Amino acid sequence: MSNRALAPVDTSTGEIITDGSAYIRHRSQDVGYGYAIEKERYIYSTTDVHWVASYHDPIERISRELTLTQTGAIIKLLPYMRFKADGKLVKDGNPLNRADIQRIFKRGKTATGEIMTALEGAKVIHKRKEGRTNVYYMSDEFHEKGNVKDGVSFTKLYQVRSREITDELNLHEAGVLYKVIPYFHYELFYLCANPNEKDFDKLRFINRQELSDIIGLNVDDITRLVRKLKRLKALMSTESGVTVRYLIHPDLMYRMARETEWARSVRRMFDTH
Repeated sequence: MSNRALAPVDTSTGEIITDGSAYIRHRSQDVGYGYAIEKERYIYSTTDVHWVASYHDPIERISRELTLTQTGAIIKLLPYMRFKADGKLVKDGNPLNRADIQRIFKRGKTATGEIMTALEGAKVIHKRKEGRTNVYYMSDEFHEKGNVKDGVSFTKLYQVRSREITDELNLHEAGVLYKVIPYFHYELFYLCANPNEKDFDKLRFINRQELSDIIGLNVDDITRLVRKLKRLKALMSTESGVTVRYLIHPDLMYRMARETEWARSVRRMFDTH
């Protein structure tokens, strides 16, 4: 073992702790992964692996290029990523085939083929021939499971809850959830134009019209979809006069390393709203 001293570290900020409130952890215990918020450092805990890292910048870019149906297809496939499987999409221990994907999308062979071709063209999905079967992989430029790029802003999308919710949505509706991922504030769960902002006084909350612009739907359609997402406890809106703000459920998307009191408060808001 090295003679170099080990310092206690705040796992939320990465800063050295000098007040005696932390335990000491050897660096070999870390699975290093980063966050766009300055100095944020996390551990990929073995008890918390049921999520997919969803990278904001490429998702924001591709969301402007793809339709809601196509982005809905992506979020419906994310629950089939497996830990340290290089993005391979798997169901019941076997790679997803085209018939499996048709059932997930609830679309026919032709429509499913067109969607997958679009996702391959956008380089979100890669197709490889393994034996006589086409096997599908999610690109690590957009999503990873079991690894996270250092210094890149991302959201943890929880696979079990996202599958439960998106099973109740068609592709078009599910696409809304995918398109808002890059606007998810790292601590407060609100949709914001500046989701990495630490100074809460400077937050620019996304309103109904801005959400309409991001998603590419008119305001009436946004209102209808938000109503459905509220019933599924995926999204909640709060109103004050003409001001509307949107919250994402912490059990669907999360960005902090650990549970916070505010996260518990948001869950209670969803339960009682």
